[in-house]
Amino acid sequence: MDTEDLLSKSSSWLGKAMKELNCSTPNNVTAPCCRRLNKEELVVLLSEAFHFVRFQNDRLRQTRSELCTTQAELVKSQKHVIVQQHELIVSKDKLLESVQSVVTNTVSEIVQAEIKTYSEVARTTNESVQTSKDTLLASVQNVLTETVQSGIKSYSEAVRSSDDANQISQDTLKYVVKAAVQEEDRGKNVMMFGVPEGESEDLSLKVQEVFSELGVKPSADVCRVGKTGNGARPRPVKVTFSCATTARHVLVQARKLRDSARFQNVFIRADRTLEERAAHKLLIEEVKRKREEEPGKKHYIKGGTVVTEEKLADTDT
Repeated sequence: MDTEDLLSKSSSWLGKAMKELNCSTPNNVTAPCCRRLNKEELVVLLSEAFHFVRFQNDRLRQTRSELCTTQAELVKSQKHVIVQQHELIVSKDKLLESVQSVVTNTVSEIVQAEIKTYSEVARTTNESVQTSKDTLLASVQNVLTETVQSGIKSYSEAVRSSDDANQISQDTLKYVVKAAVQEEDRGKNVMMFGVPEGESEDLSLKVQEVFSELGVKPSADVCRVGKTGNGARPRPVKVTFSCATTARHVLVQARKLRDSARFQNVFIRADRTLEERAAHKLLIEEVKRKREEEPGKKHYIKGGTVVTEEKLADTDT
């Protein structure tokens, strides 16, 4: 028995138990209420409760095992990151050694070449010895300075490029993970509009009544969102399910509220981000504008765009 099935059957059993005990809410269930039932009825309820507890324990053990597996995978991933960071440090050290080696070899070759040239000039003419010596020293000094600066600049650029790439990768990874988690969390939610609001309301019961109208019995956490107003318009209700599959199923069934005499003013929508809500508001305004400009056509929102179609002509039968 999976979690959704267990929660659904548990909710059904609670409803059945409260009905037999003649209690409107779980808080009203007390020992005196239970004494109203005969022995056979109590035995049936106790037997069903025992099996629900057994299934719940099995599910908890499975969940604990899955959490341990996830934790182990997380530790493994962290170790992998540490290894990659170590490899990056080693790579930087090797790059520095390579740059230093290139600088040393280049300087040595240039000095030897200049000394050889100086010796040849000295043998050719003694008069130009001093001039050649000064020229040699200045040339060697310039070459040394340019070579060392070039090597240091190349190393700095290589290290900075490596650091920037690593930082970009980490920042991008954090952003993608955060966005994915938020998107997954929102996928479990739906927003319910038009549910009447009262000071001492049983919000969970109101939401379950709407679900009953849709023919679904999911388990969910509910709460009002937004600031308390003057009471003219009830605040939206945020409904959180245990998985995104249940939320999608409720959204599909929500169209039944259009034909409901009791809940025709109640609407169920997906939990959108601020950007998505702003974009949807623009689409609604565009639909209103098109309906004013082209009242003879049908305008509606589908797939994030405004669709316009010709209305079907009414035919008399």
